[in-house]
Amino acid sequence: MSSAEAPLVIDGHADILLDVYSRRRKGATHVLRDRHLQRLRAGGVSAVVMAVFLEPFRLETAVRDTLLTLDDLHEEIAESPDDFVLATSAAHLEPEYRQGRIALVPAIEGGEAVGEDLGVLRMFYRLGVRSFGLTWFRRTLIGDGTGVGDAGGGLTPFGRKVVAELNRLRMVVDVSHLNERGFWDVLEHSTAPVIASHSNARALVDNPRNLTDDQIRALASVGGVMGLNAWHEFVAPSNASLGDLVDHLDHIVAIAGIEYVALGLDLLDYLHDYADEPVLRGLADASKIPALAEEMARRGYDDAAIRAVLGENLRRVWTNVLG
Repeated sequence: MSSAEAPLVIDGHADILLDVYSRRRKGATHVLRDRHLQRLRAGGVSAVVMAVFLEPFRLETAVRDTLLTLDDLHEEIAESPDDFVLATSAAHLEPEYRQGRIALVPAIEGGEAVGEDLGVLRMFYRLGVRSFGLTWFRRTLIGDGTGVGDAGGGLTPFGRKVVAELNRLRMVVDVSHLNERGFWDVLEHSTAPVIASHSNARALVDNPRNLTDDQIRALASVGGVMGLNAWHEFVAPSNASLGDLVDHLDHIVAIAGIEYVALGLDLLDYLHDYADEPVLRGLADASKIPALAEEMARRGYDDAAIRAVLGENLRRVWTNVLG
């Protein structure tokens, strides 16, 4: 890549807040600075979508736990204002706003915390949430996750109201964990571009978390993007490598075009529960993101294509949706 200007690098899905939440409950502070900043800087990361994922999930405390996690994010930014900044619009990705800081975009992974109250969704928006994953693996009042599979339904009537409210609020609709029937319902009802923040190509790895070729084409037809996921199970049957991940990129580009691929790396190297899981060879953590650009260049992608995948495609969607 040209070194004249550093590329915009956006990781469209990270579970870093799981680490932050667990450590702050034990009295830690400055978790982002002390445990994550070095790898993010080494990887040239400009912005990270910080997913709020509740583990363990308890329905009776879901709203409270989500609020506490969002509060942790705000507190971490306040503790390290020279390193991190809250981003709630596409303009907040610009260098003059970031001033060398890494932009953090709050997101929800799994809509269970909303319950059946759109007012809760609106409050999350007011706290900075700008991307909303409708489900995780489970069945919710919004729809069914990929864990339910073909046996599940699509969006519920309430789920259609949620999509309409997300469109009205100008929040990004994320379908990565939604089952296939729900995916098609969202594309029918959403009036804005839709993303699959961390999903790969099912033609290469037959996992319900990955998208079929028809889904990839449909996502592109509404101006959305899908984020390449580095979790090994979605990349290759065994011994997954960076090259295997770029194979997914090649396939998506052949199906839909370079404009519709982004990053949603779903790296979990920093979580104790995943310490024994295989990591993607060549892309074990965020510091190795430049290796992805190098592999793309080796395969003949030009500077513009590499920049598009690293961040410009997702910036385009955010500009269209968030403003």
